[in-house]
Amino acid sequence: IYRRSAMLLCVAFAIALAVLLMWVFSLQQQRVHEEALSAQARMVASWLAEPQQWEESEENGALRVLNANPQLMLACVFDAKGALKFTQHGAATSIVQCGNIAHTRAPDMLIARASVVRKQLPEPIGEVWLAAAMDGPALHLPLAVVISSLLTALLALCYWYLGVRLQRFLTHPMRQIASTAQRVSL
Repeated sequence: IYRRSAMLLCVAFAIALAVLLMWVFSLQQQRVHEEALSAQARMVASWLAEPQQWEESEENGALRVLNANPQLMLACVFDAKGALKFTQHGAATSIVQCGNIAHTRAPDMLIARASVVRKQLPEPIGEVWLAAAMDGPALHLPLAVVISSLLTALLALCYWYLGVRLQRFLTHPMRQIASTAQRVSL
């Protein structure tokens, strides 16, 4: 009984450890995606800080550089008063619009923003907002946790079954010898 309890405790510990590791991995993946999107927002804001880019950015495609990001859903550029200057829809589909981008939160979406500041005078002239789809293993964490828990439970059950069979296989001949020795000694 003690061995079975210890085995079940080890299985429970292994499942808890697997879930914890997957959760940490998920957080790390999300952090990496957030940092990459934030860097893209700062890059576009820095490019738009040039006066000619700010004035002509819709015509010359200032946001086309964001087409390299397949997870990008939407890019919005607002002027200093908060009015929408221009927008660019990305490759990923989205229900997000520039009017509600600041208040949108979803588990499968990341939002990044950066201020557009003139280089000559440190005055903000606008903001760049980017919305991107969260992709990869971090999005599928609940499914991965369920699958890993089921696999761990299945392996524990197999381990237990094989352990019981092996114990019977090894102890049965020993018990026969012991009972024979007991009968002979009486």
